[in-house]
Amino acid sequence: MTGEYEFLVNLFRTFLFIAAVCTTLVPVVFAFSEWNQSPLGRVFMLQAVAFAAAVDTVALFRFWRPDGTNTVITVYAIMFGLISVGTASVAWQIVKINYTGEKKP
Repeated sequence: MTGEYEFLVNLFRTFLFIAAVCTTLVPVVFAFSEWNQSPLGRVFMLQAVAFAAAVDTVALFRFWRPDGTNTVITVYAIMFGLISVGTASVAWQIVKINYTGEKKP
């Protein structure tokens, strides 16, 4: 049973670090795109940065855990707050573009 557990932990770590690299690359690559100047592009960038920060924080916490549960909960609350704001902004821009007749980006 311990061999299966170690395999799953190593698999999780591998996928976590692949996800961290990939989610961090999205805003970096998107920053050099012309599309990021549109309103939808700016809120997509906010959402991508929020997701990248959250995944990077989880990866960091695999090796270093701050002292005190309040610190960890505060960091997670900030991360999920940023994800909420970013996702709500993307949804709002999509609704605005599709249903108010604004010019599409």
